[in-house]
Formats: sequence, C-alpha cells, structure tokens
Amino acid sequence: MRNLVLTSILLAAAAPAHASSIEVVGPQAAKGNSIIVMSCANCPAPQEVQVKRSYVVPHVAGGKQSAEIVEVNGEKKLKRTEAWMGGSPVVFMSKAEGWATDGSVVTAAGPQEDGIDAQATTAAVPVAAPAPAATAGMTGRSEPKPLDVTTFDLRLK
Repeated sequence: MRNLVLTSILLAAAAPAHASSIEVVGPQAAKGNSIIVMSCANCPAPQEVQVKRSYVVPHVAGGKQSAEIVEVNGEKKLKRTEAWMGGSPVVFMSKAEGWATDGSVVTAAGPQEDGIDAQATTAAVPVAAPAPAATAGMTGRSEPKPLDVTTFDLRLK
C-alpha cells in the first residue's frame, strides 16, 4: 500500500512537467511543421561505393574441388579448395613437395634424379644372432623374498 501511494504521488508530480515540456519561444506560436520537404530534380544519381574486401569466398561447385600450386613467402604451397559437403568452400594449404598440378587435378610429381639408388639395401641396423627366449616359470606358488631392512638409512636432512 505504501508503494502504491508513493508511486501515485511521484506520477502526480511528474505530470505537469511532462505537459509543459514543449514551450513556445517568441510572441506567437510558429505556423506550419518543423519538417521541410526538399526535392532535387537536377541532382545526379547516387553512386555505389565499391568496398574492397580482404577475403573473397572462392566459388567451387558443390561436391567438387580445385587444386593449384601457389607461392607464399617464396615457398611453394598446395592450395586445395573443396566443397564436398556444400556450403562455403574450405581452403587447405599444405607443402607442395612431391605434388604437381595438371590444370585443376593434383598429380604426384615424377621421381627426381638425385643419385639415390632406390633398389639398394642398407646395413644401417646390425643384424645380430637372435637372443634366447626367456620363459616364465609357472611351476606353482613360490614364497616371496623377505624384506631386508638392514640396508635402509633414515634421511633427516
């Protein structure tokens, strides 16, 4: 009840302030509206502002991919753009070592002549005689070794 009385007193005090918020300045009230309508028959048409975007979404048909070799900071990279699941295409960047492009199809690059004999065998890992196999004895339950506490030292520091 107390809140209702206080609220009604505040509303009654604010009503005259709200009613007199628009006052006439000068000897008589202004005639007409405060909004002016202007037209420009000779004005040129507005021009669209070209916004330069930093990223342009690549266009790839749904369920397809495109691949190309690009150079980024002096290093060749394989740029693969795919839209397998629809939606916006996804761009993958990876090292381009061993890859070549035939149009938009990625192919494995041919072997390079570097003087390495791929048919040669190596002896980098020494072949030793096989070690004898260790067998676990399961002859039965054995007694555990007793704990030798004579060699234990108590460290106080």
